[in-house]
Amino acid sequence: MKYLSIVLTAFLFIGCSSTRIFVPQDFWNQTNLKIGIAASSLPEAGAFKQGSQGLLDVAINSAMSSSLEDHLQTIDVQDFYKIKNIFKDRLIEKGFTNVKIVDMSVTFDSLPVSKGKRGKKYSIRDLSMVKDKYDLDYLILFDIKKHGTLREYYGFIPLGSPQALFMVNGMLINLADNEYFWLIKMEEEESIKEVVGEWDEEPDYPNLTKTIKEAMISSQEFLEKYFFEKKEE
Repeated sequence: MKYLSIVLTAFLFIGCSSTRIFVPQDFWNQTNLKIGIAASSLPEAGAFKQGSQGLLDVAINSAMSSSLEDHLQTIDVQDFYKIKNIFKDRLIEKGFTNVKIVDMSVTFDSLPVSKGKRGKKYSIRDLSMVKDKYDLDYLILFDIKKHGTLREYYGFIPLGSPQALFMVNGMLINLADNEYFWLIKMEEEESIKEVVGEWDEEPDYPNLTKTIKEAMISSQEFLEKYFFEKKEE
């Protein structure tokens, strides 16, 4: 089952056009809204693989990348959570007077399924407990999906060097009915960065480690741009 899950992971990176919902213009006039800002707990880092691989290929590739996998667990990416204060400060600059940081140490996918409205404009997860606990109207949530590296294979043959990866979904949810007022799901090409120089300098992998942290910063900047600046075309 472990190997099967790794094979299936490859399909998660196949490019597709995600639904994107941009912040409506009238939101910026409702400065009396009570807004919370939260981020999901950090998932375990991984050396993700994509491409055509059989079960034997997966086993070989996993064994070959075990040293890298171990190192990825040691890379500190906690600085990503600074994004909560970045958003709070920018909302206050825009006149919002009731903005608070919310501690939500769970993954988005672990939340209970919503029994309310369904469809692309509504969250499938129920966030009513956040509304009641913190007395909020809206929640900005950053859901960290994957971080580590991404490498393409044909069988057990790598087709290139690993790329640094930091993939996050951003959302603004109306807690009255779980409707999205902003939804951005980072695509693969928006989440990766090429490593400059040698990537496989064991045991510290300095160039790869540096690039993963750069990918993390790029994801922060991406989310900030799409919330405060990017408009629907």
